Amino acid sequence: PMKEPVVAADGHTYERSAIARWLRTSDKSPMTGAVLVHKELVPNYGLMTSVEEAAARERKAALAAKKSALSAASMSSGNSESPPCAKKPPPSEEIEDGEEEAHTVQDTPLKSEK
Repeated sequence: PMKEPVVAADGHTYERSAIARWLRTSDKSPMTGAVLVHKELVPNYGLMTSVEEAAARERKAALAAKKSALSAASMSSGNSESPPCAKKPPPSEEIEDGEEEAHTVQDTPLKSEK
């Protein structure tokens, strides 16, 4: 797509870099062959806005397609579980009768302040 559309004296829109290169060696319109009355280039804001909007729509569509493909791949692989970082930790083992529970902190009473 055009990055910087401009209008030349012939009324046609060109990419700025391309028409500027043309005008360094010619006084004629590349479209009509007529001599240009001047070499000023005016930004074509209407086209520039349209190009930017079209590019934004394409980016949005590409992102949606990518998300859809990832979702479909996840579903077809049978992996409907949450990602590993979202899983809950496994339940702790139950203590059987007669076993003592292991502690990481000593079970000592707190000293009361006097």
